[in-house]
Amino acid sequence: MEISRPQRASPLSRDLGLDVARGIAILLVVAGHVFDGPAKDVIYAFHMPFFFLVGGYLFKAQGTGDALVRLLRKLIVPYMAFIVLLSLPGLIESAGRNGVGDLWWRLRVLVLGGEKLVAPLTIFWFPTCYFFTALAYNALATRLPARGMWAISIACLGLAYVNQLLLPGFWLPWAINVCAMAIPLFHIGARYGGVLFHPSRRLLLACCAVALAYTAAIALFQAPPMAMKGANYGIPIITCLVAVAMSSALVGLGRAGAQLPRASAILAQCSHASMTIMYVHMPIQMALAGVGLSEPWSRWALTVAASLGCHAVFLALPATRRLLLGQGRPNDRRQGATAPQ
Repeated sequence: MEISRPQRASPLSRDLGLDVARGIAILLVVAGHVFDGPAKDVIYAFHMPFFFLVGGYLFKAQGTGDALVRLLRKLIVPYMAFIVLLSLPGLIESAGRNGVGDLWWRLRVLVLGGEKLVAPLTIFWFPTCYFFTALAYNALATRLPARGMWAISIACLGLAYVNQLLLPGFWLPWAINVCAMAIPLFHIGARYGGVLFHPSRRLLLACCAVALAYTAAIALFQAPPMAMKGANYGIPIITCLVAVAMSSALVGLGRAGAQLPRASAILAQCSHASMTIMYVHMPIQMALAGVGLSEPWSRWALTVAASLGCHAVFLALPATRRLLLGQGRPNDRRQGATAPQ
């Protein structure tokens, strides 16, 4: 049974307000790896939950085989291609310096993925986690009624908190254990995305109030963020609900920003390039830091600009468009395959 949900823009007609919000969100992902202190914790309170919520909102049930092929093409093929491109120089150097034993250890870490990946592959837990989340959700949503989907989501939420509180050292390859938190977020987006991402004035004000209150709690009392990669989900239930509220407030901001033509065009382009930015921003910002650019605002701006340049190059070449962007032809920007496309 397919989940019913509010009407939304067709795949060929993008939602500019949502695009602007996603553009802001991917810029915050970069900022979260450049800046330190309370600002980083505020970003971490909602930036990755936002993408799972949007993924649920854009979800459209398919046959399991069709969903598998689509997700492999748009997520796993680029994931593997970027893993090879970014890891190969280090692997060659390691083999020459430390021998085959160290090489096999490094290859094992790359294969396991998820929590084991470190800079410059820090964010690479997300594509595999999203892949398994979307695939599992599609299989369940086509077979279960709404009540069953809520039962599954609540059970997954419980498992997520068991992982966090009772088994903090437990992890699975490819961040599969993080799916326990991602699936409930995905379901909230699927069921309530029409409300959350088209907020009324009253809801928007309430979400902004929650966002400001939790920001103050982070700054004054060191309230925990939601660091999904390490299964650190903050205060049970509360931090999850805060992430939902802050995500809704972000989309409200995006819809306001959509009224500004120049700013919205830039942010929408960041949304279109968000998967490229996600993959390449860490090696770029690390390289900039390595040559002495320590000032965070300059490093952030240059990282974003260089990432957009990479995306333009990848988009222009058929091979890189297919391997690195998961697209079959130019301007293939259909919604629904991933949260950050």
